[in-house]
Amino acid sequence: MGKIGILIIAHKPIKYYEVLAKDNQEIDFFVHMDIKTNYINPEIGNLIFLKDELRVDVKWGGFSQVQATLNLLSFVLHNSNCEFFHIVSGEDIVVPVNKDLSESLTWSNSDIFMELTNSPRHRYRVRFFAPHVETIWQRKLVGKLLTFSLKILDKIFITQKDFWFGSNWFSIRRDELKIILNSITDNDISLFKHRLNPDEHFFQYMVVKAGLKDNISSKGNNRYIIFDKKYNNGNNPIYLNSDQLLKLKNIHFPFFARKVDVDNQLKYYERVNF
Repeated sequence: MGKIGILIIAHKPIKYYEVLAKDNQEIDFFVHMDIKTNYINPEIGNLIFLKDELRVDVKWGGFSQVQATLNLLSFVLHNSNCEFFHIVSGEDIVVPVNKDLSESLTWSNSDIFMELTNSPRHRYRVRFFAPHVETIWQRKLVGKLLTFSLKILDKIFITQKDFWFGSNWFSIRRDELKIILNSITDNDISLFKHRLNPDEHFFQYMVVKAGLKDNISSKGNNRYIIFDKKYNNGNNPIYLNSDQLLKLKNIHFPFFARKVDVDNQLKYYERVNF
């Protein structure tokens, strides 16, 4: 079927993926470790860390998350023969159908596993220049007031234009990835650098721009995630424990589940008979 590449965006140690890489030598694992994070390279042959010149200082709500992903995708595309690309965070976990991960993480058509919705609720992020993005003010009162003002402007100036939204975590094959990366221009980069939360919009826009909207899988991004209003008002996924993951294995067949802390990642790995 072709080689699998699991591309990990992380900001702290990834002990689970170290174990997974050792036990799955046929799969290559590539890591963007936040430049703020010091780590000791475990020197596992199929676990490849981006060098410092490609590492980014990732900041919440800004383009740095997109840049880290672009750096990782470009590196793997040009420095490996991987056919299948899975973008994950350090807090994701593989949910295999069976012992053969290669069978669980591949597919036979040109589907792109990505969330892609037209979301009027989020369109203020893309419509307007945000001077406070990736500054110290973004999460302070002045930044919150600026963000609120953009929401008001969006309601005043009505538009029927589509505004694409979805998660930054997706899976894609080599040919479709090449089309998307080749479609990105300096203007695209410049636009999204000054928009709020571009990691939840950039690749969705590029898929549509590249004419690949019809390739989006009916399964979305094929990740298992639970949002609960009781946890951060539903803005972030809840953390899953190993018991929840074991139940998931028997009733669902997603590629990955998130979020899972390192203790539960390792506990789940120990308990499951791959």
